[in-house]
Amino acid sequence: MKRIFTFLLLSANFFYAQKQLTDSLKGFSYAELKKKFNDYDEKDKIQESKIIAKYYLQKAKSEKNNLQMAEGYLLVHFNEDFPLAMKYIDSVFIVTKNTRESSYDAIAYRMKGNLYYKNDNLKAALDNYIVSLKYAQRQKDQKLIAYANLNIAYINSHIGRNVEAAKMFRHYYDSNELSESEHNQTRVNLINCYIESDQLDSVGVLIKEGLDYSTKNQNKYSVNQYLYLSGFSYLKQKKYEQAIGEFSKAYDYFSDIEDNNANYVLYSLGKSYEGLNDKKKTVEYFTKLDANVEKTNITFPDLRDVYTFLIDYYKDNDDTQKQLYYIDRFLKVDKKLDEQFKYLSTELPKKYDTPNLLREKENIINDLNNNKISLYASISVLLLILILFIYLYYKSKKTEKQYRKIAQDLIHSIEKSIWNQLKFRRMNLARRKPSH
Repeated sequence: MKRIFTFLLLSANFFYAQKQLTDSLKGFSYAELKKKFNDYDEKDKIQESKIIAKYYLQKAKSEKNNLQMAEGYLLVHFNEDFPLAMKYIDSVFIVTKNTRESSYDAIAYRMKGNLYYKNDNLKAALDNYIVSLKYAQRQKDQKLIAYANLNIAYINSHIGRNVEAAKMFRHYYDSNELSESEHNQTRVNLINCYIESDQLDSVGVLIKEGLDYSTKNQNKYSVNQYLYLSGFSYLKQKKYEQAIGEFSKAYDYFSDIEDNNANYVLYSLGKSYEGLNDKKKTVEYFTKLDANVEKTNITFPDLRDVYTFLIDYYKDNDDTQKQLYYIDRFLKVDKKLDEQFKYLSTELPKKYDTPNLLREKENIINDLNNNKISLYASISVLLLILILFIYLYYKSKKTEKQYRKIAQDLIHSIEKSIWNQLKFRRMNLARRKPSH
């Protein structure tokens, strides 16, 4: 009875708080609601962000505002499970299908890609990111182009192409095209690529910047991402004790919220204890990791190390039953990883790298052609100026010659006139001379 009363009391409190928040949203504009949603989302307040998203969608429906309905569906999908989230994304296509010059196709395809990525369907994720990029390029929307490129870079990183991915992350990290939170997430991805590719020089500075930003913004999720990266950096430097300290803090947080990052931390904890030659602890963490992977079916390439270690461990301990179990688990996981890797390593260059290179080549050719046109135009202008200068020069010379002739003729005329006058005076003087 006491438990039922406690449950009812908590439920009443929850619904009262929910109603209070909903009532407080009345009168807010769409922009203000979206900002409020992002603020709650940043602070890991899932229930509050859910309420705001649903209110946003209801407001748009009541006002029959299709574009804001699309925005509402996007907000609502963030906190839903895969099937329902996908239905909300499909609703975006429906309400914007008659909208001219809409950027929502690029946005919706990117969101679908994110959902597929989250659920470990990397083939579908890549395909949707490629479509999103095409729509963004068609719209010439630099922000949406950036998002698609960053998501594709993340897939590049996932299959081990960390140097290529780091270049893309660095490009956008140094640009002014991202918001503060997007810039922060790009920093997380950039650090991960640097550590994976053993470029550890500037990692410490970037991690400190990230921790300062996350602490200032009270973003626990982000703080723990940087704790994990700090541990990962220590692991790469074989500073296993320091690594375990950072990983343990991050694991407590990610496992508590049932986030997939907990699996990466479990793997890293196992590798740290392997580095310390503590096989029992390594087995403990790798066994936990396998249990999570079996439950969620979400994989990542480093799992191969996990299963080979467990197989060898139980072989050395003559435990054939567990050895066979982990052989079977390895074969299942390896098959999935192999299929994904083959598809991604083939399709990424074909659908992304090659088109990008061709586009870059076309841009270079266009630039060269434009430079040639500019050069020819400049030469033509200079020639025209030169011709005009020559024409004006010769015209001025001709005019000068004409003026000189006129002046000379005038002088001759004056001279002739004076001479005639003198001559005339002499004749008159001769006539007037007295006779002797």
